[in-house]
Amino acid sequence: MRSRIFLGCLLWAAIAQSLPIQKTLQHDEHTLEDEVEVTIRSPRTGSLDHRTVRQSRISRGARHLVRRPPEIARRFEANPAWPSYSNSFQHAWTSFQLESGIVAADGIPSLGQSSRVLVMGDPCTAGNHLSTLVECMEKKLNTTYRIPEILSTLSEHVDAVLLLGDNFYDSTGAVSMRTMAAAQSMDKNKQLPLLMTVPGNHDYWINGKPHLQVPWDQRGWGFLQFYGQDTVALQQADSYNFTKAEHGFPNAANFFWYNTIGSVGYLGFSGAHSWSEQEGMFGDACRFFSAVERNISAVFVAGHWSATSDGECGVELDTPSAHQKMQEACPALAPKLYHVFGHVHCNRAMEDGRGFMVGACGMRNPLCAKDFGFVVIDSANASAVSVDYFQLEGEEEGKRYDDVIACLRKSGPDAYGECQRAFANEWMRHEEQGAERGQRGAEAQRGERSAAPSSKASGPVEEI
Repeated sequence: MRSRIFLGCLLWAAIAQSLPIQKTLQHDEHTLEDEVEVTIRSPRTGSLDHRTVRQSRISRGARHLVRRPPEIARRFEANPAWPSYSNSFQHAWTSFQLESGIVAADGIPSLGQSSRVLVMGDPCTAGNHLSTLVECMEKKLNTTYRIPEILSTLSEHVDAVLLLGDNFYDSTGAVSMRTMAAAQSMDKNKQLPLLMTVPGNHDYWINGKPHLQVPWDQRGWGFLQFYGQDTVALQQADSYNFTKAEHGFPNAANFFWYNTIGSVGYLGFSGAHSWSEQEGMFGDACRFFSAVERNISAVFVAGHWSATSDGECGVELDTPSAHQKMQEACPALAPKLYHVFGHVHCNRAMEDGRGFMVGACGMRNPLCAKDFGFVVIDSANASAVSVDYFQLEGEEEGKRYDDVIACLRKSGPDAYGECQRAFANEWMRHEEQGAERGQRGAEAQRGERSAAPSSKASGPVEEI
């Protein structure tokens, strides 16, 4: 697998010499309306208090210019102590403003409860600032409308969203703002689920590689402030650490987070930072998950990069390696450890049954039969977890986006279960049985869970 990916990255390097890279930038963030704003909520790092979340509001222009719908205005008025931090973005995307702090929240699954998380990687839409090295199939797949529609439609069925980096291939903040604002406006409650995300190589360098860097690369700074994650850096401070680290990057603690959503643990890190920079934080996460191991069905290590051999693309710590190091540090957790990543623009379950590649949400890879879809991590209780893949378009399934979305728009006690049984490809399902389940005090499974597993996706593919 790694040798094939390495050859793929070498091919990218060769292509880079023959194709033009992004030499000019259209500063289309200046076309954004001042009243556009996005609210992002993220789970607390290292906390079992599911009654609070980090709430971040990202906007442009003076605050008095913002015209909020009544339902959003009431939500902010209910938190008079919020925000604890308010300032313009630092180092990148400086026309934006970040307001952030901790607020009370309802409906967040507590430890051991059932939960679902939507997973998408490498999403792209119109207006991205990509070079000609990679291709977004926006026109073919209509991702500018469909990605916000997926996010808003699934908000009725999931507790959180996990984005695996290269978020909208954005160097100015304009594409991220438009996409997330569109998803928020489509949602009937005007509030999306909790958001977890990790940076990808295009979130550091718009052309994806250090040797193709350009002066307007955001180097993770725009990503860091726009997505407002509750990271390790915020455990002892009201603001992120804005001191530039090596290569002008933010400190690794600004990207590192770990939490539980119901009965599943999640950990996010930056692959552009080394293991030595993050080892202590991995150790803290290990102790956190070990303390609640009886109440969780799985822990997913979330990263962007697929392999260390992809050195041209700026990786210091790839996701499979982070999983391996986490397993060595937490041997008792090993049976429950999995990892999810993007970068390669394909959607596949890895042959080892522990890794899941979710990188085809608009980007093209001719080796992956035009993959386009998303994953849902579904945990019924502390003893059962599944990874379900919804293919929206592909060589075998054809075009079924409209059918999947129409199904997911239905309401009812088994609405998601009907769609899962009709459209999902079950990549993984783990369920403890008998005495082991009784020992862990498992709850009854959801009635909407499918009894029959579907076929597993194929194994690894090359990156190109």
